[in-house]
Amino acid sequence: MNHKMMTGFTRICGSRRLCLLLFLTSALLMIAWMQPKYILEKPIAPIEMDQPTWPLQVADPAVIARQSLYTRSMFTPEARSQNKYLATTAVVTRLLIDPRGIYNVVKHLLKYPFIKEIIVLDPFLEPPQVSQAADMEDQRLSYDMFKDLNFNGTMSNVNDDVTFHIIHDSTRNRFEVCDTDASYDTCYFQDDLGLNLYMDSLYTNYLAYPHLVHTNARIVSYIYQLKWRFHGDGIHTGYADLRYGAFVPKSAFSRLIEEHRQQQLGDNHTDAWFTIKMNRYPWLLANPLLTLGREPHTAIDPINNRIAIEKSMYEALRELKEEDLAMGDAEPPASERDVRASCGNDKCLFTTSMSSFYDDPAQINHNFMAENITSIHHWESLYEELDVPSQATWMVNAYHRAVDQDENTCWRTYHNPNIGDYFGLNLVGTMRAKRLLIRLGQPIADPEDLFTVSVARERNHWVSCRISTIKKYQTPQRLAIQIDDCPGTRVWSAIRITFTRDLQEPLEICGLAIDHMVL
Repeated sequence: MNHKMMTGFTRICGSRRLCLLLFLTSALLMIAWMQPKYILEKPIAPIEMDQPTWPLQVADPAVIARQSLYTRSMFTPEARSQNKYLATTAVVTRLLIDPRGIYNVVKHLLKYPFIKEIIVLDPFLEPPQVSQAADMEDQRLSYDMFKDLNFNGTMSNVNDDVTFHIIHDSTRNRFEVCDTDASYDTCYFQDDLGLNLYMDSLYTNYLAYPHLVHTNARIVSYIYQLKWRFHGDGIHTGYADLRYGAFVPKSAFSRLIEEHRQQQLGDNHTDAWFTIKMNRYPWLLANPLLTLGREPHTAIDPINNRIAIEKSMYEALRELKEEDLAMGDAEPPASERDVRASCGNDKCLFTTSMSSFYDDPAQINHNFMAENITSIHHWESLYEELDVPSQATWMVNAYHRAVDQDENTCWRTYHNPNIGDYFGLNLVGTMRAKRLLIRLGQPIADPEDLFTVSVARERNHWVSCRISTIKKYQTPQRLAIQIDDCPGTRVWSAIRITFTRDLQEPLEICGLAIDHMVL
């Protein structure tokens, strides 16, 4: 700024120091105005929050067109008395001042017939006071905001209706609401930052093991959540970020409600405290927030309020050490959980025995002992001596890239595949297919006898298939397999491709296709 301009500016402001102060204040107000609006219930310290993704999602035609493969007829009381399906209460926590976030989440959830009840937890309590500015809006949610949504499945069958509630309360958390207000024994948790594009697949995996927490883990936070699994002297637990979608049985946490209430912890600590105190490894699916495997806002620390989260986890772990932990780990063991990610179209789940990480912390030969492990960061540092992928390597080669409907991205096995290793799919529903295409990232020698194929109708009841090569579709980087016969199995819900020999380098899987379903 030249002297003449500065002189004029000083004349207006009175002094250079005052001018500088006014300038900085204006800049800070402008930055704050430009940021997304979030609820800051107790703004004593800065509250970090992911950028909302719902505006990008609702602008995507593929998201708008997405529908559930489950049908409403499966979830009537009569049908549920004879089938395995579980009706669910969705508890959606409002974080954004902009009500369009919560509105679009509720609208999206109504597509999924297993969601039979929706409870919105809205921490805005009071309307503007008379003494406040006249143009200040009442920011509480009202039922009128949702009146254009159809909560009636079919007008002729009240059993298809979805019950809808809004709870205005800043003192309760999602677990308390589920425990006291939910009509069903399964709750689905999420916030209003974005839509969960993998509702069907996440629910399908939950149905197989409904005693566990199943959560939709962001790609950018997946490795952190895996590192935050703890083992030792009865402890077998881990952290899960529930903000982007999680199915949780009431039975996993009801016993903890009163203890948490007495702790008087802030909302920042709730998910960390409960997921650790449940003393069960959560089942994490590594999924991107957007279609085609895209993950926005990767430059932001995905562990919001990291210091507070780590402190809460450590305190919960210390409490666990003082409790009676005779109960064993829930089945299946973490080392046997081969479902890794949802398919991009939400019609299947990607499975593999070839983990990029240590699924069970017992495999790193370190026990969590509060007297020896002084912090969560200290525990994380134990992985520095191990052969695990870096965050940058993981982001490029994550599991979902094999099934994200983009052949230009690939899942790369972190280690060389060995005989008996496998990858495959668990379907939402069943199918009968005759053709399997596997898109590779690099040519491979003698591909004709590299794999065997097996299918299953029921979990762990595998049937070996007779296969052959479809020569007209085979290329150096595309394996074309004809499924000729799978004895005794007309339709199946899972397929497994198993290596018949050791490979000398990692393999890249860039896409799969089963008949006309391209992944």
